[in-house]
Amino acid sequence: MKIARTMFVTAAVILIVILVFESCSIYYKQPVSIEDAVTAENRVKILTKNGAKLRFKRLEMKEGKLYGHTHKNSRTANKFYNEVIKKGAKNNWVKIVLPEDHLKEIKLKNNSLSTAASISLAIVITAGVVIAIGELVSDGIQPTW
Repeated sequence: MKIARTMFVTAAVILIVILVFESCSIYYKQPVSIEDAVTAENRVKILTKNGAKLRFKRLEMKEGKLYGHTHKNSRTANKFYNEVIKKGAKNNWVKIVLPEDHLKEIKLKNNSLSTAASISLAIVITAGVVIAIGELVSDGIQPTW
């Protein structure tokens, strides 16, 4: 019974670690132009001239105005609560107008490195948990959970 419980807790820890590190995002170091960020249709991190860091799912240029799309409960949406111009009825995304003269730099998300980092961290932490539990069990010490 204790072994089954140990296996269950180990599996739960592994799943939690994988879920936590799945949301890891890494951005390219080199900033890109507004046009490149819009055409990439990728997640972006924007640094404003006043030092604020904003994250958007994607950028859109429409009628000469720059818009950022982000989740309605995100930090970015909360910072710009009064500037939200469009709330999606079907989903939880909002559209925010971004004045181009306030932007310092735009960085694109590095999808391949973000995925590799998430998988690597999950594997390393999972292996560490399994090895630690294996050492405890082999020494005759039963975990107390």
